[in-house]
Amino acid sequence: MFPVEAVLPRLKPEAEEDTEAADPEDEKRGKQRISREELYAKVSEGLGVSRVFLGMAILSAVVAAVGLLRNDVAVIIGAMVIAPLLGPNVAMSLATTLGDFELLRQALITNAAGLLAAFGLALCGGLLFTVDPTGPAIASRSHVGGGDILLALAAGAAGTLTRISHQL
Repeated sequence: MFPVEAVLPRLKPEAEEDTEAADPEDEKRGKQRISREELYAKVSEGLGVSRVFLGMAILSAVVAAVGLLRNDVAVIIGAMVIAPLLGPNVAMSLATTLGDFELLRQALITNAAGLLAAFGLALCGGLLFTVDPTGPAIASRSHVGGGDILLALAAGAAGTLTRISHQL
């Protein structure tokens, strides 16, 4: 095991400034690195159970349900683009990396609220509408293998990298 060298909130800065040179490639492209505090602030500001967050989770679930019932892959992907749970998942990744249990707790609460809202809507929709579980869109998503798990992990990592790179 290696000792943790990154902590938030950051300890009081020492008298000497950071002498590490910036990457010349980033300077050519006009990019500057974001500090840990800025990244932490951006990630944590998206946490919290609000009406907007719950509305996005419910709308995403509606879009996904319609896509599954219609067997329309483009609509299912549209539900993924809405992605209300991406923010809490990125916060969980950062919290795990930094060992910040308070940020992890907030992210888990936000994630649970979004999942419960989507699951509640899906449950109500399943009771109100006739759903054929043998439909191609539903059947193909109910059999999970090792390749499916690998695909999900790779897609999630790519989404996280995309989100973080836009914040940098």
